[in-house]
Amino acid sequence: MADIDYPQLARAIADELRRDPIVPQWLSPAQVTVYTGIPEKTLAQYRRESTGPAYSRVGRHVRYRVADVDNWLRERRP
Repeated sequence: MADIDYPQLARAIADELRRDPIVPQWLSPAQVTVYTGIPEKTLAQYRRESTGPAYSRVGRHVRYRVADVDNWLRERRP
């Protein structure tokens, strides 16, 4: 069995992630703000008015699916 060079493996994985970062499927409101530029307070207002992207509650936490945010933004494109 070949010896594994763990530091080299870690560097290779880190390089791969930098080239192709993992985008989570679910985002918190803070992450949606970074992703879209829409302030968290505005997202909260959209939730109250049911006018924003679809979201789910996990316990007391609000989460948005990336696909739902993308679709919601696409529908508002001029």
